[in-house]
Amino acid sequence: MTRRTSRSPHTSRSTRTSHSPRTSHKPRASRGAAATSALMPVFVNVADPAWMQEVRMVVAVTGRILVPVTDEMEPPAEAGSACRTIGYLVADHATPWDKHPNLTVIRVDTCTPSLDDGGALTLAERIGADDRPLIAVTGAVGGAGTSLFAASIAHYLHAQGTPVLVVDADRDSAGVDVVYGLENQPGWRLGDLPEDATWEDVAANTPQLCDVDGAGIPVLAASRDVTASSRDSSGSMPGWGGRVASVLRGTQRPATVMDCGRSLPDELGELGREIDLHVMMVPLTVPSIVAARDRIARIAADGRTEPVVVVRDIPGSTTTVNLAATMLAIRPAARIPEDRHCLQAVETGQVSHWLTSTHRNGHPAAATVIKAFDNARAELITDVLSSYTVARAG
Repeated sequence: MTRRTSRSPHTSRSTRTSHSPRTSHKPRASRGAAATSALMPVFVNVADPAWMQEVRMVVAVTGRILVPVTDEMEPPAEAGSACRTIGYLVADHATPWDKHPNLTVIRVDTCTPSLDDGGALTLAERIGADDRPLIAVTGAVGGAGTSLFAASIAHYLHAQGTPVLVVDADRDSAGVDVVYGLENQPGWRLGDLPEDATWEDVAANTPQLCDVDGAGIPVLAASRDVTASSRDSSGSMPGWGGRVASVLRGTQRPATVMDCGRSLPDELGELGREIDLHVMMVPLTVPSIVAARDRIARIAADGRTEPVVVVRDIPGSTTTVNLAATMLAIRPAARIPEDRHCLQAVETGQVSHWLTSTHRNGHPAAATVIKAFDNARAELITDVLSSYTVARAG
């Protein structure tokens, strides 16, 4: 592939000769504690008085709502497919709440260091680790635009000051770095990721999108040999999930946007079942809408998170948003108009420049999707809290 040399200040076009780690790029400092507007509450079931006081202080410092609970109290209703995580449970013993699918359980009786030995900081870091969403962008058909919309979502979150990572999760991908014009940048790809890598390691050693003064969006791209070797006999990619799970489950993990291509999240192994938000890209053509309808039916049958549908205008097509809504029985959350500059940016390797110059504060469709997710989770949290007595954390 031959490209015209990029004149964008945001994209390096130097030839990549190896995947040697970079050390000059550091994670962007977060201006906000979470990717969403609603901080998730902390349900506390701690019998030890000294530990309870420590937990109260930590929750107060993190600015969250504290909800005292007991083993005898009824846990919140399961959120089903509406939202994966609605809060944290901090406990010092096994409780009937431990297996609730929408609570992140933190056991202070087994944490290291313990609260008696200065473990309050570790607890504060763990409370908040699941605030930032894990987002999957899939396509109803091939060529739906998943890579660019994944970049658009990441750019919107980045513009809000949220640490964010783009991960190549398309099992047939030749490397999302090629789409973004980053293929010649040195740095880790999926096959280079160490088992014990942290978010800070990934941010410092991967190519970056929208890179300004070393504060861009880390992109963990695959290559054809990595994705092919990760598939099992069914075509799913459990090995792929293992490569990034430790990073995404860390105490300081970023918001993560996965470009899944035509793969559905549940085809990605355990990690794919932890999705907070599933966005399905649907080109506005009748065949694409029919394909989307079939995939949505499959997702519903499996009890997975219902996707948010984003439609994209196709030149020459007369298919409308209303027709898509009727056929899918889902109102599209956003519509992406035709943009001739978008394709040009891909062809010339200037996706970073397209994002930062055309949509400085984020693509409107990406903003709509994230704000809708924020609102839905905030409403769900409000409903949950209405059934409990909220205590002062401090």
